Amino acid sequence: MFDDLNAIRSVARAAAVISAIADAGNSCARLAEVVRVTGTSKTTAHRLLRTLCDIGWVDSAANSTST
Repeated sequence: MFDDLNAIRSVARAAAVISAIADAGNSCARLAEVVRVTGTSKTTAHRLLRTLCDIGWVDSAANSTST
């Protein structure tokens, strides 16, 4: 991800998640895809996505399933 020691890891991870979602284009980015693209654990990706949903930066698909 980032090698800069001054970078805040959680911000870099959140940015990677947002990039993964943006790269999905018009299709819905699934948790498994975010994990694959970002290299984070499923738990970390889920927490980041939940936080991004809570602050209104991303929307959750109403009837999606986690894989």
